Amino acid sequence: MLFSKRAEPPEILQFFFSPPLTFFLDSSAGLNQLCTMAYTTGLWLFIIPMIIYTALIVSSFRIRATRPGRAFLVLLSLAIIWNLGFILETAALTRELKMVLTRVQFIPICLLPVTWVYLTAAFLGYKITLKHVLMLLVVPSATLSILWFVPPPNWFWGDPQVMYYQAPFPVMDYDYQWWYHFVNLPYDYMLFAAAFVMLIRGLFTMHPIYRMQALLLLAAIILPLTVNLLYNLGISPVPHYNYTTAVFSISGLLIAWSLFRYKFLDLVPTARDTVIEQMDDGVIVVDMKHRIVDINPAARSITGSHGPLAGTHLSELQEKTIWSVLEELTSSEMTRAQVEIDQDGRKVFDLQISFVSDKTKIPTGMIITLRDTTERAELFDKVHTLASQDSLTGLLNRRRLIELGSEYLSQGKPMSMIMIDVDKFKVVNDTYGHEAGDKILIMVSEFCIKAAKKHHLAGRIGGDEFAVILMDTKLPAALPVAERLNLAIQAAQVKSGRKNISVTVSAGVSSTSLLDPDEKTLEQLFSLADRAMYQAKIRGRNQVLSAEFLVREPK
Repeated sequence: MLFSKRAEPPEILQFFFSPPLTFFLDSSAGLNQLCTMAYTTGLWLFIIPMIIYTALIVSSFRIRATRPGRAFLVLLSLAIIWNLGFILETAALTRELKMVLTRVQFIPICLLPVTWVYLTAAFLGYKITLKHVLMLLVVPSATLSILWFVPPPNWFWGDPQVMYYQAPFPVMDYDYQWWYHFVNLPYDYMLFAAAFVMLIRGLFTMHPIYRMQALLLLAAIILPLTVNLLYNLGISPVPHYNYTTAVFSISGLLIAWSLFRYKFLDLVPTARDTVIEQMDDGVIVVDMKHRIVDINPAARSITGSHGPLAGTHLSELQEKTIWSVLEELTSSEMTRAQVEIDQDGRKVFDLQISFVSDKTKIPTGMIITLRDTTERAELFDKVHTLASQDSLTGLLNRRRLIELGSEYLSQGKPMSMIMIDVDKFKVVNDTYGHEAGDKILIMVSEFCIKAAKKHHLAGRIGGDEFAVILMDTKLPAALPVAERLNLAIQAAQVKSGRKNISVTVSAGVSSTSLLDPDEKTLEQLFSLADRAMYQAKIRGRNQVLSAEFLVREPK
């Protein structure tokens, strides 16, 4: 090393140590020699950071409830221990005392990089478990074990000496060995680099209100790290003297400014991650020119989007249905709509648009939220189905059949109706039980559906009565449909236990052509078909009867 010869303090140093502030911790001469310290005016550079860090701990103790808040307080506590140890080591006049105090300093020195990484990760919302922390502490633990339990010379330092050259106070040349240069130092710089990279990456994704906090945190890392790097390269106003702790005072001021000016750690990106990044609702932020500013993972999943989207215009994504809807809505005055897409099955979303304005109330962008309402929509459909369909057969119930039939009838087009009643259904129930009766009703309903096809209507009127409404169909075309329906039901069988059950039906057919113009209502059509069906039962059942004979003159 540059200064390898031990020397006693020159007489000129008495000027700087006069009047000396000397502490005697014991009456024995040996211990007095070990614990002798002297104050020098240059120590104010390191006392100021102590005051700053202490004030910061007191003023920010309220943030201890948060993960980044606890990491911040630990960081300040470590800085205080390092500063205090460095002040005492500078004031110490003996090699033995300086080495003891240096070992104390290396406790926070080894833990500070790990704490910086944890603080940065917590600030940005990354999850770091206890397992991760323990892994990060492996190298620092090994370093401290060598320092405290292996006498020098060892892997960490060789033969540390006190130097009295080029400084108004004794300075230690620690004679660092390979563990310090090739393990401890690279590992510390690697951790600081990791924190630096995380912050740089976070700057491009975090909301602008957090960027100033991140920039100040970056500066707080870079300043002491630069001074420490220069010290390890041998560039320092005083050879072998580390001014890193003094520069930490500037870092403390930067963090203090961030703490009180920007409410550092009161509202951190973790909150955004919790509220936006991890929420189930999709959130898309666009500017007034319909360019995407931000999009959370839920919105990416909903829209099926991957890769960078910032700056992309909504019109460039219209090949996907959901983006086409978003572009249409943002271009209109609508602020709310229901969007349905086919994505691994039917998905329904409630889309809402909120405007973001500046201080002058001028809109600067839009926040689009997409809330998955599929379950609610399915529940609504089920309720609607229960209100409009027969629970046993799945056919339309009487109310819904009348609603749809009346709607079509109002168009003035011809319509026919087939009314069906199962013959002797009570006997079937009494003989074979209600389960067999239900099977009969389901079988009849299936044939009604086949007869109705897609453009007609089929419904259960009640009990064992059914109706088929044939749209745009006159009486001559409706009668063959009723005949085929009657024959199909007569030929079918339902298995109940070991027996096969067959039934017949009686059917009545009516048509709007049989009604006067002022009587063309669905109720009249029902009444006419029901009367014809009743006559079919009187005439022997298992037959189809037209309602034509019930009117005097066919219309």
